[in-house]
Amino acid sequence: MRGKYLFVSAVFVMMAVLVSCTLMNQQGSNQVVIQVSHDGSVYNADVVFAKDGLNGQWVELTGTNGIYTFDVTNQDGLYSIAVARSPINTYDATNVFFIHHTLSETNFVALNFHSRDVSHSATITVNLNLSSQYETMALFFLTRIMCCRINLNSNTLVFPNLPKGTGDLVIFLYDSSSIEPNKLAIIRNFALNSDTSITLTDSDFTNCEYHQSFQNIYLEYWLVGGKTRILPGLCKNGSLTYASDHKIPDALKQNNDLYVFRYDISPKIRYQVFRSSYPATAPFDPTAINPNPLPSTFAATDLTSGAFRVSINPYDSGLQGMNGAVYNFVAINYYIDPQGELRVERRYSVSISDGYLSKIANNYVLPTINLPAFQGCNADPGMNISIGKPFVVLHNLTLRQVYEPADGLILMTCMY
Repeated sequence: MRGKYLFVSAVFVMMAVLVSCTLMNQQGSNQVVIQVSHDGSVYNADVVFAKDGLNGQWVELTGTNGIYTFDVTNQDGLYSIAVARSPINTYDATNVFFIHHTLSETNFVALNFHSRDVSHSATITVNLNLSSQYETMALFFLTRIMCCRINLNSNTLVFPNLPKGTGDLVIFLYDSSSIEPNKLAIIRNFALNSDTSITLTDSDFTNCEYHQSFQNIYLEYWLVGGKTRILPGLCKNGSLTYASDHKIPDALKQNNDLYVFRYDISPKIRYQVFRSSYPATAPFDPTAINPNPLPSTFAATDLTSGAFRVSINPYDSGLQGMNGAVYNFVAINYYIDPQGELRVERRYSVSISDGYLSKIANNYVLPTINLPAFQGCNADPGMNISIGKPFVVLHNLTLRQVYEPADGLILMTCMY
């Protein structure tokens, strides 16, 4: 019996770039590089498949330390990727991720999943040797955030189950007088390959630098070193505040550190701008962002001859410069058990770029992969199947630049 069904937002796989590694191919190459990571730790998935063009054969790929490659020969540069994850237990569903892009949009794809293998995690023990007493420490590494109260009788803190890998380690210190951080340390290119102990002194920390907030715009997160996501508004009680933004101290800032500013156009539409420098004035004018209404329906669905078809309604935002889009949805294969509970047997997270969507005339068919390693992952037409709440992500740069965010990137996420 599979897990009780719960609608969740689709995994927007391209945002796995937040933990991307340094192995990249050149834009314009026919070789596609796929990077798979788990909570920031880069290692192989259960199984990965790829298909060249619309009519090519699915092939199983062999990865090395989380990196997979394959060549695309299709004249339109169309390709598809599938990643299957087996159930954790009898209550879990089989999870499959389908990604469909074109070479002209990107030849690099990054996927990040929650880790299920404890062998790929490690512990950091932090020993504090400070002249002042602090109350709480927050530690950020790759995709993980952990808070811990500092014991007055011991300045040793233990942070278990962190993803193995290399990235920038960021630490906040909070004193008893404020719920917001007071001190900040950044340890660049920190390699966590096994359980590790570090000692930090006063010289490792810098005072937090605060900057003015902007009306209707808030600083959502920092992207430190292109990998580690920092919530600068994290309070020592675990809540978030955006009453006063603070930036990376000038003495610690590097060129590949980014700020992500967010404006909520409506409860269903958010607008994000990536900047390498903290601006002196508002990074954009919220009053000038007036997108067209979303279509009343994301798509029409149909199950014909055992094939699940999704006819997607493309969205034109009407915003100048927003030239690309990725359409996302979750399809579930489910049944109703004797107790009347909805049970999910298979869950499919699908991402389709607008370049690929135009080549299939907006009509998508959930793939079937007839390979032994995919056994049990194909949708069962004898069960119910439906799609969850979809969303589209619009972007102003190339899709590859979404996977590798840089100064000036704009994303607009629209929930249906």
